[in-house]
Parts: sequence; structure tokens; C-alpha cells
Amino acid sequence: MQDGPTAAVILELYEKGMTADPAGRARLLCAAAGGDPDAAPLGDVDRAVWALHERLFGGTTRAATATCPHCGEVAEFELPEGLSLPDRTAGETIAVAFGGQSFALRLPRLADVAGGAPDLTAIGPDAPWDAPGFAEAAEAALEAADPGMRLQLELACAGCGTASALPFDIPGWLWSRLAATGPRLIDDVARLARAFGWSEAAILSLSPARRALYLQAAAQ
Repeated sequence: MQDGPTAAVILELYEKGMTADPAGRARLLCAAAGGDPDAAPLGDVDRAVWALHERLFGGTTRAATATCPHCGEVAEFELPEGLSLPDRTAGETIAVAFGGQSFALRLPRLADVAGGAPDLTAIGPDAPWDAPGFAEAAEAALEAADPGMRLQLELACAGCGTASALPFDIPGWLWSRLAATGPRLIDDVARLARAFGWSEAAILSLSPARRALYLQAAAQ
């Protein structure tokens, strides 16, 4: 259970994100963190959402699951302590040297992503994306400009023993925490409201320890 202000925020975000798709949830969480989901580069979105995660759930369990891409086994693991995203090393527009020319690319944003991959023409309309080797050079330049844009976790599968670098979807991770906590808070509210007639706001304002005590009393 979370403290009063945090519990109310969790429940509000859970309510708003229930019917949204992953992109919509990323936008919701970025805005809740104080970021600009329309203008912020993807790395800045992830940094904002991670900061929100730490504010809402910092100090609690960091257990997660991942599916091994080699054998398909679902494994449990703990997120590293002190996990953070590296800062951007460049502005929002970078220059990529290729074939004796320089091409301007804008760091991708949420609106540029479709089907999991950025719309290349949106981030560089004049760039030679069909030229052999340019896409690779552009990807390397983008990752160098913002190494936090594609955070990966090195995991070893207990089933097949294979080590893999798996992408870490920060908005998806935070949403999974909200989706697990929201229903529990709803249950707390329902039980205490039935037992004592209190309002949702009053119940969510209770500290975790105080709420637990009243839940025990209501169960007797």
C-alpha cells in the first residue's frame, strides 16, 4: 500500500490509463511526470517516466519478468539497484556525416513511433534512408546523442543459460506496477467504505500503516 498522496495519484493514473493503448499510456505517464509528451525526445520521456516511477514506487520491490528470446522461458529477475538513465549528450537535432554530406536528424519523439519503430522520414525528411549503410550510421549517431533512448538490461536465462540484452520498456514497466496496485487500492477503499462509511479521499489519505490497521479491524 502507498502513502496518502501517492495512493491517490496511483489510482488516478490507473483510471486514466485503463482504456489507453501503450502509446497513450506513455503520453499519460510522461505528462504526469511533468514532461511534454508531444515535444520531448524518447529518451527524455523515459527519464521523466522513470523519475515518476521512483516517486511512486521507489523503495519497494523491483521484481520483474522477462521472456527469453532463445527458449521462450519466462524468468523472474530484480531490477538493478540505483538504475538510472544516462543523460543526453547532444541537442534535439544532430548531424550525420555520410557520403561527403551532412544530414540533419531530429531525435525521435512518441508521435514518430509506429509499430515499435520510429518513422524515419519524420526525423530526417531529407536523409538518404535507402542508401546502403545510412540507416546504420544514423542509428549509431542517434544512440550516441542519447544513450538513454534505448535502455537495455543484460539478463542470463536460467533455463537455457543464454545471456541476452533485452530492451527495457520504462512506460510499460511503470504501467505494470500501476495495474497491479490500482485494483488493490480499490479493494481497500471498498472494504473500508463498507466498514466505516468513509469517503475514498479519506481512505486514500491514510498512511499505509494506519490503513492496514483499519483493514485488520474491518476483517474481525
